[in-house]
Amino acid sequence: MKDSGKDQAILFEEGRKMRRGLKKIGLTLVAVGLSITLLLTGAMPVCEAGPDEKVVKIGWIAVYTGPLAATGAPAGDAIMEYARYLNEQGGINGYKLEIVWHETAARIPGAIIAHKRFCEAGVLIEINLLSNVADALLPRLARNEMPHILATAGNDRLMTMKPVPWVFAAEPCAGDSTAALMKWFKDTHWAKESPPKVGCLLFDVVSAWESLGGLKWVCEREGMEFVGYEVVPFMGAIDTSTEWLRLAGKADIIVCNTCGATQVVAIKDAYRLEILKKGVRILEYGYCITDNLDIVGAEADGWYYPLFAPISWEQAEEASGLKWSYEAAQRVRGLKRGSVLDSSFIVGGYFMAIACEAIRLAIEKVGYENLSGRAVRDAMVSIKDLDNGFVPSITVTDSKPWFSPGVLIYEVQQGKPHVVSGWIDYPGYHETLGY
Repeated sequence: MKDSGKDQAILFEEGRKMRRGLKKIGLTLVAVGLSITLLLTGAMPVCEAGPDEKVVKIGWIAVYTGPLAATGAPAGDAIMEYARYLNEQGGINGYKLEIVWHETAARIPGAIIAHKRFCEAGVLIEINLLSNVADALLPRLARNEMPHILATAGNDRLMTMKPVPWVFAAEPCAGDSTAALMKWFKDTHWAKESPPKVGCLLFDVVSAWESLGGLKWVCEREGMEFVGYEVVPFMGAIDTSTEWLRLAGKADIIVCNTCGATQVVAIKDAYRLEILKKGVRILEYGYCITDNLDIVGAEADGWYYPLFAPISWEQAEEASGLKWSYEAAQRVRGLKRGSVLDSSFIVGGYFMAIACEAIRLAIEKVGYENLSGRAVRDAMVSIKDLDNGFVPSITVTDSKPWFSPGVLIYEVQQGKPHVVSGWIDYPGYHETLGY
């Protein structure tokens, strides 16, 4: 009997281990199933057109997962909602708009796959959030004649394609926005007789390095002392304390360029270390700060940052596109009046309006049957005095492949963005890129 009891105990223990193993396998299969579903649907079009209806297609290099999802997901929601809204209004010149998207988690290999699928699907123009991705796709854009919208940053040296640009952005370059922010702050908020000492904290992406170039440039032009910079990871940053303390020990002003999860860590570390209370002022180029305010809240109070479009509730009555964004966010994201709207949600509507205008002009010029990426690119650089509902009139040319006339400066107050300037012109750093 003792042996039998021992055998039963062994069998019970083995059975328990097997059940635990099967449970793990089951959970793994569920996770795999969800991943496969996301991958499969990520390449599927989103459109209300019937099987016999003619459509025009825009590609969306999606970022619904990964460390930049806080920015990518709202932008994607806005893009999809804009397409639905436009189709309800009759589409583009009567043709239904179709969004073809592919999830990338902000990784370049996924973006390259997305671009290939867009080419195969007959996409006319693609939208992307990351400068790294745009740079990686550059050789393919010209070869495949695919116009590309960089939706959250400006161009950089690599993207300065002559004589035919294929990348279009809101701004001439990240360096120009940073220079505009820095100059504005010096002119309006620096009261000491001695010039400020300026440092920089950036994450390792192309747009951040371009921002650093603009910061050094404006410091030299305006007689400010640049004291150095610190670099933190693009993905996976878990602590930025050392970088903050190094800069705070020698700088009066720290200019940041971060986004996503890394930005959240940077803001929380600065708050915990009481950087602002030490008398150091913080300026942030990265537009993602609005997208992260629901996480960091008042911990970002006192931070200043530029934007190429209006974003706050008080500006909604002045800009029809911004008003549409707030109404759309209330429908699809459950936004409550007075809450902070992600700047990337606004970005979705901002760039969709421009992309659709380029397609409309191409249809009028070459006809639906002759539509191509090249035709849309050529139409893009013919846009003149366009009101997209967000910014003053937009004119695009081969030598000016950007949209906004300048930036508005915001300050975070009680966890919300408040506009503290009028439109500020780009100071001209982009001219050093060869435009």
